[in-house]
Amino acid sequence: MMSLVITVPNFDLRIYSPLKEANIVNYQKEILGGLSMNIKLPLWITH
Repeated sequence: MMSLVITVPNFDLRIYSPLKEANIVNYQKEILGGLSMNIKLPLWITH
């Protein structure tokens, strides 16, 4: 992870920015998906 922090500035920002934005979007989708699963599973178990 430390090497990643060092090498990130070496990337072309035109390439790095879209990748970072895409990763953030996917991360948010995973969080929302995980939250919805955590909410649905207990309801499915109790009913």
